[in-house]
Amino acid sequence: MQPTTPRSPNSMSDIRNLIKFILLLIVLFGLVYPALAEAPPVKKPQKTIVKEDQKPPTSVQQPTIQKEQKPLLSIQETAFLEAQRCFDRSLTILTIVVSITGILVTLLAIFIAVAAAFGLLEIRRWRQIREQAETAKNEALTASAHAMEQAQSIEGIKKKVTEYHEKIQKDTENLPKSLTEKPTEDLKRKIDDFSHRLDLVEMFGIPLRAEDYHKRATDFYYKGAYNEAIIAFDKAIELDPDDAKSWSNKGVALDKLNRHEEALTAYDKAIELDPDEAQTWSNKGNVLCNLNRHEEALTACDKAIELDPDNAKFWANKGVVLCNLNRHEEALTAYDKAIELDPDEALIWSNKGSTLGDLNRHEEALAAYEKAIELDPNEGIFWYNRASIYSLKANKEKALSDLKKAIERDETCKEKAKDDEHFKKLWDDEDFKKLIE
Repeated sequence: MQPTTPRSPNSMSDIRNLIKFILLLIVLFGLVYPALAEAPPVKKPQKTIVKEDQKPPTSVQQPTIQKEQKPLLSIQETAFLEAQRCFDRSLTILTIVVSITGILVTLLAIFIAVAAAFGLLEIRRWRQIREQAETAKNEALTASAHAMEQAQSIEGIKKKVTEYHEKIQKDTENLPKSLTEKPTEDLKRKIDDFSHRLDLVEMFGIPLRAEDYHKRATDFYYKGAYNEAIIAFDKAIELDPDDAKSWSNKGVALDKLNRHEEALTAYDKAIELDPDEAQTWSNKGNVLCNLNRHEEALTACDKAIELDPDNAKFWANKGVVLCNLNRHEEALTAYDKAIELDPDEALIWSNKGSTLGDLNRHEEALAAYEKAIELDPNEGIFWYNRASIYSLKANKEKALSDLKKAIERDETCKEKAKDDEHFKKLWDDEDFKKLIE
């Protein structure tokens, strides 16, 4: 609420001017009234004085009108009467002036009383305003002191949060170079915890660094939130556009969303910044394979192996590309090399089984799938692949048993089996129909 604006000091000046105007009217009235009140002078009859020895003048004889003769006043009496009349007029004027003056004095008293009343109100209002101003000033000083204490307290907390931020950075230093590397459950837990603690850091206005956004993006990726991961990678790249790792992992997230062309652009940028990173070349080979550009994909895979020949996944990726080029024997060689380097990777055994199946080497394919299931029994596609080989061998019982386990682990296997030529022999089987309905 805004304080009432006090009356201007000009109001008292207006009252004084009004009083001066009224007094001027009184003076003018006193000067003009006598002139107006004075009666026009009475013309006195001339007397003819006749000396004793002088005869009256003769005149034309007119009829004589007999008038009542009034006694003539003496000069002293006439002057006395005139003075009496002047005194009476002066007394009347004085009475009027006194009456008007009394009225004006009364009005003046009223004006003064009103002005005094307004003056008292203004004084009280000014006092209230001053009191309010003093109160506001004291409150502002108190609030300022409190704010200073709070600011110091917040600065202390902010310092602790900054130190805490540095500490949790060290706890998550050993992240895998690429998102294609499977993380451990412990690493996923640490990344999730780190991402939540970043919210606290941001709340205190501490700016995040590129590596913070990179780790947040990694957490989103592991949770399957690929769009959010891409946004976080973009933020990391904005802060550090020369970070090849962020470009490469952004490509992995884009590939997950089947945005293969964008992923390829990201990989090319990463290779431009760091051409000796083997994982990026391998990732580029994968996305080129998804784009059915298999010859280019094979070149990228060979470059990755050249940079890191002891990486089993690079050999396995080369085997996939060779299969797509129908170079199955070369693909088997690549898979065998990968198994030699990492015999406990279930996916490589499964891929080898698929290639053996394409070569109609079913027994060897069953043995490869058996090994994959042994290493990872929770992966539905391994059970599905083995079921398809049993179906080709007309082993209905084992085919349906493995297919059921595959569907239990991965519902998509149900729809896939409806059109898969490997199960053509079972399409008309009632038990098969019941299983995939």
